[in-house]
Amino acid sequence: MNGEKSQKVIGILGGMGPYATVMFMKNILDMTHAEKDWDHIHTVVDNNTQIPSRSRAILYNEASPYEAMLASCEKLLSYPVDAIVVPCNSAIYWIKEIESRMMVPVFNPVDIAVRTIKDMHGCTKIVVLAGAVSYKTELYKNTVEKEGIEYIKIPYKLQSQIEEFIEKIKLTGSNEISKLQPEFSCVVDDIVKLTTADAIILGCTEFTYFKDYDYVVPMVDSSYELALKTIEYAKGNL
Repeated sequence: MNGEKSQKVIGILGGMGPYATVMFMKNILDMTHAEKDWDHIHTVVDNNTQIPSRSRAILYNEASPYEAMLASCEKLLSYPVDAIVVPCNSAIYWIKEIESRMMVPVFNPVDIAVRTIKDMHGCTKIVVLAGAVSYKTELYKNTVEKEGIEYIKIPYKLQSQIEEFIEKIKLTGSNEISKLQPEFSCVVDDIVKLTTADAIILGCTEFTYFKDYDYVVPMVDSSYELALKTIEYAKGNL
């Protein structure tokens, strides 16, 4: 019976953005070996869409998302939860400060995606496809270089196309997103030719929609890898 199983409760800091949160939840459900409903992990989601824009905070010095993110994390703690997972890559710019105030582990996609890339034999130069905050702050750079891998920052012209894709996904229903994939593949081909990267990290939760297609180099989806580690932790295997 489900009552006999003891699993950790996972809190998810969502809302950044709402489709990304849903996609992350879908990753968890799809990746969990479940024969009955109670075989899935117990999650508590704060899908707070009112958290100020991470991009506008960095680009235009507008309201910081820090206080709203902290409030959401504190609500998750009060549930209570055994760990907090942050699917949004951009949010990691602020979560490090919040992490020190939490009484539970906080999992983020940056550390986990880079660890996955490290375990891929032969990957020496990587590009991260992500939003404006990750690009401008070089969010992945230090973590990548600590693993002895070269971090390549793409030209702003190509970054603009990546950011346009993110906004399109945010505003497009999930049933229509697949129509964007061919154009996304063309942009990926251009990036690989220009940078000679031998691996790519999908560093934005929205890009999970494109993870299962074939590309010219290996892709590591940060959201997918975070979901995998979340399941392992909840099941007591991590």
